Amino acid sequence: MFIFSIPLKVWNGIEFGGYLNIAQEVTPVSNNSRRWVSIYANYKLDFLSNNAVNYYDFLKKTKEHKYCIVDIEIAKDILQRSENIQYDDVISMKYYPADSKEELVKIIDKLKVNQEDFVPEWKCDYPLR
Repeated sequence: MFIFSIPLKVWNGIEFGGYLNIAQEVTPVSNNSRRWVSIYANYKLDFLSNNAVNYYDFLKKTKEHKYCIVDIEIAKDILQRSENIQYDDVISMKYYPADSKEELVKIIDKLKVNQEDFVPEWKCDYPLR
């Protein structure tokens, strides 16, 4: 049995609203960096449109799945001097595809992330736009 405890208001933004992703800032590995975990709703993306080339590589690689969880860490100095984060700027990036709430919970639990701390991405300064 799994317990899904992402706040309903936040999850409804993914399921029924205009959120493409939700995120939270988590404890980084390094004191000189910041780290986030984000859940993307891949099913909301139009990979066949002309704008598809603008999607992040991790989204393209997981496009056959309903969701993509991204765990990303970026140096603080990069974040302070740049609004446009590039892959070269990333210290660590891991991504995990999922197709159900149960799979999301398993991955989130494995990452030791509190489901209740997810918010819309802009509320936690999530850097990938």
